[in-house]
Amino acid sequence: MSRQLLARSTIQEENVAVLRSSSTRVPSVSRKELPHVKRLKLRFVFVFVFLLASFATAVADKASGPPQLIDRDVIFGNPEIAAAQLSPDGKYIAFLKPWKDTRNVYVKAVDAPFSAARLLTTETKRPVGGYFWTRDSKAAEIDFAQRV
Repeated sequence: MSRQLLARSTIQEENVAVLRSSSTRVPSVSRKELPHVKRLKLRFVFVFVFLLASFATAVADKASGPPQLIDRDVIFGNPEIAAAQLSPDGKYIAFLKPWKDTRNVYVKAVDAPFSAARLLTTETKRPVGGYFWTRDSKAAEIDFAQRV
């Protein structure tokens, strides 16, 4: 038995010597061969920093209290001037502006101030749905789209 053990150990020593002296080595895995690992680590760092910044912002926002509410009139109220259109000849501007809390059509000359605009409609029940100029710029046609 000792001869067999001795033979095995010498064979193992010879194999180790052959492996150490051989020029063909098992390729080792280096970081240069795996650039996706580096990118993955970089992504992880960015995500971690983003989450940390988000958490810090949330904590700071909670400490300062809730945001101020926007008044409903700012969003849903009548605008001062809306839907302005230039006449085909370029001499007049027509626009929608509230009159007695209802949108109506006004017309003014291009070089005149808005305070000099002339009221074309006097609708008080419902706002004017829209308007358009005639081709010869003589009048602005009013479209009373009925709301259902």
